Amino acid sequence: GTAPDIGAIEFSAPSIVFVNDSFINPVIGQDPDGAGGASIFGYDAYATLQDAIDNVAGGGTVFIQPGTYTGNVNAVGKDVYFLPSTAAAQVVIDGDLNLDFGDTLDFQIAGNAAGAEYDQFVVNGTVSINDSFLKLQDFYNPLEGDQFILMRNDGADSIDGEFFLEGTLTRLTEGYEFTDFLGVTGQSAYLTYKGGDGNDLAIVVEDSTPQVSLPVNG
Repeated sequence: GTAPDIGAIEFSAPSIVFVNDSFINPVIGQDPDGAGGASIFGYDAYATLQDAIDNVAGGGTVFIQPGTYTGNVNAVGKDVYFLPSTAAAQVVIDGDLNLDFGDTLDFQIAGNAAGAEYDQFVVNGTVSINDSFLKLQDFYNPLEGDQFILMRNDGADSIDGEFFLEGTLTRLTEGYEFTDFLGVTGQSAYLTYKGGDGNDLAIVVEDSTPQVSLPVNG
């Protein structure tokens, strides 16, 4: 018989894509991570975030391994769900980040150490979130005074736009109050786009410790 033309086979876009900057010199068509979740490099596995975005189906999920990803990241015009694929990860983007309505950033919080116990994005470029969605996954009972720097924004430029709370049309404005934060009854936390060194996305847990002003002698 005649051997099939494998190159002519067309695949539908995958609903789940894996991206890992350690896929240094993968071969198109090969499994890049063995027992891992990916199956075919160039189909559901990529080494850059933009390649993953371009090839995942609309409404699909991009699982991101911790690492540094070079190049601009633009998901405008396609609904993409971004999920770091370990319990806590630091994802560094050496470029701009552009999202819009329908895109979701998922942050898993399992402690108060950035990149080790909760997910953190570091963007070495401009940040435009343009009514995308923010999701928080609860694996931790936060302490009073905890601060979670979810997105470190380099330089002095501010974050452009605001998030919606995932699954709602609740706009997360500057100073938005989360009540019963991460399931802790009576605990409030506040979102800011001016956290960290002044222009980072952060959530700060309220500290109820009384502030005492000591008298000055003389």
